[in-house]
Amino acid sequence: MRNWFQFPIIFPGRGPIPGEKELNRFHEVMSWIEDFLKPTGYIAGTTNMTVADLAFAATYSSIDAMNNWDLSAYTNIQAWFERIKGEVPNYETSCGEGAIGFGKLFARANKK
Repeated sequence: MRNWFQFPIIFPGRGPIPGEKELNRFHEVMSWIEDFLKPTGYIAGTTNMTVADLAFAATYSSIDAMNNWDLSAYTNIQAWFERIKGEVPNYETSCGEGAIGFGKLFARANKK
């Protein structure tokens, strides 16, 4: 999700700027993830964190830090993200700081 949707905005010329079709697809995928979380609270439907949670945490942390989309409809994802940040050892160092940096890069790119 990260590369095809975020990078063309930050790095012009690296693909088409996402339009309405891509935004609709983004929300469709986010709805799927909302549903994946419903049974157990984890992406893979397990009772504990897996590599699926780690992979999506890396992507979602950047999406969240970009502050570009209204994510309020995704309450399961938001609750999951808060829990995962507490479960991943050294989350802020290993992922959070990079996501914040990515969000700042995105903000600078969108000032134009």
